[in-house]
Amino acid sequence: MQRDSGLGLTHWRVSVDNQGILWAACDREGESTNALSEPLLEELEKVVAHAESTAPVGLVIKSAKPGSFILGADIKEFDAYADAESVEKKILEVHAIFSRLENLSCPTVATVHGFCLGGGLELALTCDYLIAMNVPETRLGVPEVKLGIFPAFGGTVRLTERVGGMEGIQLILTGRMLRATAARKMGLVDELVDEFSNLDWAARRAIHQGRKKRLAKGKAALTNTRAVRMGLAALMRNKTAEKANPDHYPAPFKAIDIWEEHRDNRTSMFKAEAQEASQLMVGEVSKNLRRIFFLTERMKGLGKAKNFKVRRVHVIGAGVMGGDIAAWCVVQGMEVTLQDRELKAIEPALKRASSLFKRRLKQRSDVVAAEGRLTADVDGDGATRADVVIEAIYEDLDAKRALYAELEPKMPAHAILATNTSALPLEDLAKELKDPSRLIGLHFFNPVAKMPLVEVIHGVDTNDDWVTKGCAFCSVRTCLPLNVHPVGQRVHAFLGAL
Repeated sequence: MQRDSGLGLTHWRVSVDNQGILWAACDREGESTNALSEPLLEELEKVVAHAESTAPVGLVIKSAKPGSFILGADIKEFDAYADAESVEKKILEVHAIFSRLENLSCPTVATVHGFCLGGGLELALTCDYLIAMNVPETRLGVPEVKLGIFPAFGGTVRLTERVGGMEGIQLILTGRMLRATAARKMGLVDELVDEFSNLDWAARRAIHQGRKKRLAKGKAALTNTRAVRMGLAALMRNKTAEKANPDHYPAPFKAIDIWEEHRDNRTSMFKAEAQEASQLMVGEVSKNLRRIFFLTERMKGLGKAKNFKVRRVHVIGAGVMGGDIAAWCVVQGMEVTLQDRELKAIEPALKRASSLFKRRLKQRSDVVAAEGRLTADVDGDGATRADVVIEAIYEDLDAKRALYAELEPKMPAHAILATNTSALPLEDLAKELKDPSRLIGLHFFNPVAKMPLVEVIHGVDTNDDWVTKGCAFCSVRTCLPLNVHPVGQRVHAFLGAL
């Protein structure tokens, strides 16, 4: 049984159980997920102060949101800061809160189910013990580098303490997210529980047994020593410079610098982290990357407006674009039929697809399954049961019209009819269809496997429902749908603005 703490907080549910353990469940008001907004952090300080004054048996930091811990800082608040000094002040305030949490006299445990990213992971690392649920949706990482910054709530310090300099800095440089098992193996997580176990009971056990975090040992700890660190830092800079110009993308290089110069002095490293991150956050690189992030989120939202499930795709035209579109749809788990005039025209596309599957899917069983989902279909029978039909033949108006006339009567009523062209007006292409409002453009970019943007093109008479379905299909494919009217250079101008 638990009783309310009486703190009267808005973003945290705080209670004490009959064993004297204080439970702080993050539950950001009015949001489906948690982010470390300023009001939420201010309330966290009150939770810490309460723990300092009441001396509970232990403190558990958890999330009240289903399937999600904390996604990081609230990116929407970043643009409110006009200068580096105000950013640094705020970062140092967070450092102070996290330091007080880290130094509580009682045992502290963080329990993670779902995404634990950025500032959320930095918060969890301040606790004595970190327990994660070993389920597919659990992911841990520090993706800040994708926004032109690096972890600034103590992440450069505590990550390298936990997993060593080599692993910790690489996590910062890549921004990759780890599954629970990988995080446990690396030393980021102290304990895993399965989906049939209970995180709360695991936390209670850890509190009563006074369990402590694992710090880097052996070779991992050696990477933090000055002699080894200097050599590794030089190697990391060279490798990073192969992919990014430090003048255009300074954040990863700054993270390496901080680790190399200050890892021997914890206090100095915290201070350098705050100073450098604040400069980066108000810089043009970070501002532009945040703009891209928000635009990306808007594009993803376009596809969520329609509950359109895609299981089968039929692609006509096995050239470079058509074949690669088919292969990428298979990677997303769809069944695909690929049509061309004869089998020998399809075979090169099948070979390219097999190479893509091996690169992307790794496991032999997954590659074999993917190859089984891609079928050569000279007769075009797949169009009769497809959810999406994509035409990717040569740029000839009459040929495309003739193909649509053949396709329209045999396609399912719910299926999308799309063309990959960006050169011919939809109004001209759809002119002889019984339902001209049905045709949309799905313009993929080459190479399909690397370019996440897809133009969802509509004409003057296109039915909005088909456009929304097209956006939903792109979102299913982990692509970004850009809804445009077919005006030349529209997307190129958009990309240039990024």
